[in-house]
Amino acid sequence: MNKIAIIGNYPPRKCGIATFTKDLNDGLKQNGITTAVIAMNDGLNRYNYPGDVAFEIEQNVMASYISAAEYLNSNNFDAVSLQHEFGIFGGKDGIHIIQLLKRLRIPVVTTLHTVLDNPTENQRKVINELSLYSQRLVCISRKGIELLQGVYGIPPSKCVHIHHGVHQYVTKDVQDLRKKLGVEHKKVLLTFGLLSRNKSIEVVINALPEVIRKHPDVVYIVLGATHPHVLKQEGEDYRLNLIRLVNKLNLENNVIFINRFVTNDELFSFLELCDIYLIPYLGEKQISSGTLIYTMGAARPIISTPFWYAKEMLADERGVLFDFKNSVQLAEKINDLLDNEEKRKTIALNAFNLARQCYWPKIAEQYHNLVAQIIDEEKVKALSKPAPVIESKFVLPPIKLDHLHMLTDHTGILQHARFNVPDRNHGY
Repeated sequence: MNKIAIIGNYPPRKCGIATFTKDLNDGLKQNGITTAVIAMNDGLNRYNYPGDVAFEIEQNVMASYISAAEYLNSNNFDAVSLQHEFGIFGGKDGIHIIQLLKRLRIPVVTTLHTVLDNPTENQRKVINELSLYSQRLVCISRKGIELLQGVYGIPPSKCVHIHHGVHQYVTKDVQDLRKKLGVEHKKVLLTFGLLSRNKSIEVVINALPEVIRKHPDVVYIVLGATHPHVLKQEGEDYRLNLIRLVNKLNLENNVIFINRFVTNDELFSFLELCDIYLIPYLGEKQISSGTLIYTMGAARPIISTPFWYAKEMLADERGVLFDFKNSVQLAEKINDLLDNEEKRKTIALNAFNLARQCYWPKIAEQYHNLVAQIIDEEKVKALSKPAPVIESKFVLPPIKLDHLHMLTDHTGILQHARFNVPDRNHGY
């Protein structure tokens, strides 16, 4: 058995990468693999990580990446699984992570959660360097593989497709939840995820009047907290705009907002009570969606915009697609499914038959088999010296003014301190 380190965001951080990293880690451990998580810190908060986290990297501190490389090289890891998204690493387009990778003396498998079809020169450089320092690049969708080969010139031998994992679904009794939400004997539409403008929830809300004219017992649940980065930049402005739209359309009795982050167990309870799952995302260029495959795993019918991952996963009658921003078309699709229970069951079952191949222990086993194959191929041996390093530009960390706040009172700034204790004997 191999010992694998996983680099990525990790709970209690609240984002899709954190959830994916935890699920992969748990799946590997279920397969008897020894793991350790190297968690990325965003500089916004300090996180109380569980024992799975062995090391933390400060996103904007270059020395932290170098220390992490030293830790990985000196602790008998056989391989590294890197979860890559441009925005979670420091430097322009997350280029700091390259300084870690080029110092490693163990093989790397990088999972790309975003692959751009029209990258900037620097984004292309980052992906090409990831390819240089990784033995394999994993994509969750086949579209990602196509882009790596066609746009970035990555050889096919370096690209691997492994599905996004999903938890095995267990049927739940949700009568208490139905009563709590007031949706007994209602038809429930559901959208789940961290709220941001690119979720395009307003497209669904604008479709609801036509749906309710035909099905007055419909309720739409918007489940999930506002994305932490959105909250920091603009507060709850988007959510409040949605609530104003609901009021304008007189839909107060047909839309429920649940503003909190939910666990996987809670999510499956909501999926149990929903009749149709809606994905109105605005952007086409998305190669992964955890909520989509979770819904497939719960055998619930899906109506989605045709972003890349949805087109791929919902093909062959596994779901229904509607055009971006088209509320009229969405209303037609919803009404069609609500009128046709047999059709709902058919597409839900088709989706489930694909998702059942993607349970997390099976997906984690594929990652482990890939690592074992790479170790056999490469016969990696520790090098006496690391390769020459060309440092990328340092990015200054956020300014910390804690010391200044401590020295300041209602009168002014104290002149001196004894260590970290303000000394009032010397005035201001």
